[in-house]
Amino acid sequence: MLSTIPDFLPATAEIFILFSILLLMLIGVFKLNKSLDILDYLAPCLTLCTLVVLLLLPQSNTYTFSGAYINDQFAFVSKL
Repeated sequence: MLSTIPDFLPATAEIFILFSILLLMLIGVFKLNKSLDILDYLAPCLTLCTLVVLLLLPQSNTYTFSGAYINDQFAFVSKL
């Protein structure tokens, strides 16, 4: 039984925000008091970068992960 590799391109914005959150958490844990200033500026910048990634993705109807992930116009508006 062969399984196909899913297309990760429609989920790029979610993957980017996942790694951004992990990065912010690691900075917050290991920098302690000094990290608060960095996090105040880094969190909005990463959010704007995620918006740019979302806007650069193709806006076509896409189904991936065996139909569990649907990328259509409603999903695009919901992500904004």
